Amino acid sequence: MEEWLTRNEEAKRNAEQAKQDRLRRIRATDPAKMICVDVETTGLSSIEDEILQLSIIDGNSKVLFNEYIRPKGIAEWPEAEAINHISPTMVEDKTTIDAYLPQLNDIFSAAELIVGYNIDAFDLFFIKEAGIHVPEDTMTYDVMLEFAPVYGEWNDYFQEYRWQKLAVCADYYGYQSHGSFHDSLEDVRATLHCFYTMTRDN
Repeated sequence: MEEWLTRNEEAKRNAEQAKQDRLRRIRATDPAKMICVDVETTGLSSIEDEILQLSIIDGNSKVLFNEYIRPKGIAEWPEAEAINHISPTMVEDKTTIDAYLPQLNDIFSAAELIVGYNIDAFDLFFIKEAGIHVPEDTMTYDVMLEFAPVYGEWNDYFQEYRWQKLAVCADYYGYQSHGSFHDSLEDVRATLHCFYTMTRDN
């Protein structure tokens, strides 16, 4: 029993050390080589749905990309439209994602760190499915996952901290919104603010 406790304590120490080492690398990243990314989509499935808006800023808040995008295979998305307010009419004259792939591949290939809100389980799946190449060794920082234990709302069913909406996180860290959430450009600005506040406080 004592040996098991010693191994368990050592594993916890190693995990905490790895976490701190990763945080140091993240803090040391040149803001110009960091990107903050958000997508608005026609739905929740990265296989069946498509990107409607994609926004990318760097760590200095410089806008690198911000475009509405016309889906290639979906004509309407009423449930998503009720949330992101992007209608078929708004994107019918826009370009499909294919036209932007060379530009987007350049942006992602140059990034050393990708920041986003729910990026690990949502945005990056859509981005890769759209044909954008994301190097496997690029670090990511998912603000939503990092914020959940900070906010501290426990979910008994899943036995983990409950994920919070970006609006909750932004309010927690004192972000003054300049537009509506679920606009991807506003979302990346809010996310970057939260990212800097979180990583500076830890």
